[in-house]
Amino acid sequence: MNPANYPADLADRLFAFETGELDEKETLQFFADLVASGWAWHLEGLYGRMAASLIEGGFISEDGEVIWGVMVVSGLREEASGASTGEAREVARKPADALPG
Repeated sequence: MNPANYPADLADRLFAFETGELDEKETLQFFADLVASGWAWHLEGLYGRMAASLIEGGFISEDGEVIWGVMVVSGLREEASGASTGEAREVARKPADALPG
């Protein structure tokens, strides 16, 4: 992908994600947008792996649509370091309209 085609807010959203400034809903939408634009597969490996996990888990579709409205990102990070996947997914699956804000 051509860097000239970066979404205008990509750097800001990457920074917000990496510094923990995004809530669960914002994080889920961020990864859905990365998948929809194709950038999930061209950034550092973490982004592609996280996007693939969210697709596999049924939280976003392969074309970048949010399927579930909340994802416990800390649970996914813990999952990557050895925590049970059931814990993260049990808490995570709520419809988008059930989210605060």
